[in-house]
Amino acid sequence: SIHKNNVYELYRLCSKNGITVVGGASKFLKYFILQYNPTKIISYCSNDISNGNVYEKIGMKFDKDCGQGYFYINRHSGERKSRFALRKNIVDDGSGRTEMEINNERGWLKCFDAGCKKYVLNI
Repeated sequence: SIHKNNVYELYRLCSKNGITVVGGASKFLKYFILQYNPTKIISYCSNDISNGNVYEKIGMKFDKDCGQGYFYINRHSGERKSRFALRKNIVDDGSGRTEMEINNERGWLKCFDAGCKKYVLNI
């Protein structure tokens, strides 16, 4: 988590596959609040893998729909890279072509995800 003015971001809320801890997310959050005394916690839910119910169950409120994102897949190797790894200022070859055009020529296919949602807990 990154903190500035006691505002933290919960990067990932996950558990080991096949392991269930009843109330685990709530217990984690309560412990974190006691240890770090945040004024606000934010987190983002990937629509590809979750509907966000766990955030609402632990008291976080839906803030906004952040829209669709994308990533790249190499058509030859199957390697996946984030949009940040292949953005225009990194791949620019001076040709005036777009990020997608340059990456496509280099074997990278742009793939869209289902978007994400932002959740906030004001303490």
